[in-house]
This record gives sequence, C-alpha cells and structure tokens, in this order.
Amino acid sequence: MSSRPAARSKPDPTEPKGRRQANQASPASQAGQRRWPRRLIMAVGACLILGVLGAVGLNLYVMASAKTRIRPVAAVGPGYDCVLVLGAGIVGGSPSPMLAQRLDTAAELYHQGSAPVILVSGDNSTIEYSEVDVMRQYLVDKGVPRADIYRDHAGFSTYETMARARQVFGVERAVVVTQRYHLYRALFDARGAGIDAVGVASAGRPEGQLKRDLREILARIKDPFLVWTHAKPTFLGPTIDLVPGQAPP
Repeated sequence: MSSRPAARSKPDPTEPKGRRQANQASPASQAGQRRWPRRLIMAVGACLILGVLGAVGLNLYVMASAKTRIRPVAAVGPGYDCVLVLGAGIVGGSPSPMLAQRLDTAAELYHQGSAPVILVSGDNSTIEYSEVDVMRQYLVDKGVPRADIYRDHAGFSTYETMARARQVFGVERAVVVTQRYHLYRALFDARGAGIDAVGVASAGRPEGQLKRDLREILARIKDPFLVWTHAKPTFLGPTIDLVPGQAPP
C-alpha cells in the first residue's frame, strides 16, 4: 500500500495578510517581540534610579564638604578679609525679610571685629533695581561706616558671587553669611573659587521654606559642575582692593 504525502495546508485567502504573517512568525520571533517593551521599561527605570542616586549623592557631597566650617557668630575670630553677604531680594527700597536677617548677622560680625570690611553681593542688572545699594544703606543704618562697605553689583548667582569675590576683589579669607539651607552650597562654591571661608547661618523664615529647599536641591546638583569646569562669571572687570575706609561712594 503506497503512502501519500500529507497535503500541505494552503493559506486562507480571506485572512488579512498581516495576520497571516504574524501566524507564520517563529516562536522565538514572537518572544522577542514581547520582550522589547519590557527591556525598554527596565532601561528607562534604571536611568531614573541612577539619576536620583546621582542627585542625592551630589547633595550629600556638597553638604558634607561644608558642614564642619559653619560657626556661630561668637566663634568667628578676627583675621578675615571681609564679611561676605549674599543678596536675597529687595522690596521697594528695603531688604526682604530674609536679606535683613543676613545683614543683621553681618553687622554683628563686623562690630565684633571679625573683618574690617563688608562685601555685599547682589543683582544690580538695571538702574531701577539695585540690591547692593539697599544692602549698603541698611548696614549704614546699623552703624557700619559707608566707607567700609564694598558692593559687588554683578553677584547674579552664588557661584558668580564667589568667583568674583576671588578674582575681582582678591578675597582669600571670608566669613560668608546666609541662611543655613543655602550656606552649604555657598561654602562649597567659595572653596571651589579658592577662598578659605567659614560660614555663619543667619535666622530664617519658615514661610516658603519647602520651595526654597527644593530649589536648593537642584542648585546643589548644578554648582559642582560650575566649580569643576571653572565656569567664568557673566562679568569680571578691573580688580578692586578691599581697603578699610576706602570703599567707593
């Protein structure tokens, strides 16, 4: 009895072409098609985890590098080139409440003899808006001689303030004054600019602190790269010596 080969099934002409090709795909090919979305999700997840770990690591690094250089006012001795105050906005012709707190601390340091001059740094990008002029007048009202208050008109950021303090004003040793949440990065940037600095934390305000903390977390990710690449400030200009009693009018 002769055996006849099994009849080969013919494709159904009524079945759509795409479905016929999918049905004819090998099991390995079908498994690969199922795996690639999962691999993509895993890769994106791994990148997100690495990004979060990197952000946390940079924040901890910046804070750890500065926490041992934070002092109370009474523990800051003499011998510094200046008390360096970072701007924090003005309201009309007056410092913002947080800026006033920084200036109060700076005046206290000046009067106890920690430094012979105060360097105020802030945004003076327009004639109508001058943080440093308002800061100076506030300090004068606190009993600091006008001729001992130097102004950095181009302190547009914490990093730029420190870079200009070193390169324009020749600061080598400074007492940096700002709120504690900001002080870690300020001291990190100061050291990166070549300044031997200690920091004093002024009083703060609880209102809006969560927003400030979130912004500071992002800034602590950015500033290390500015320090490591020696980024140039927006403006430099001629050098100015911090001589007591000879600040420009």
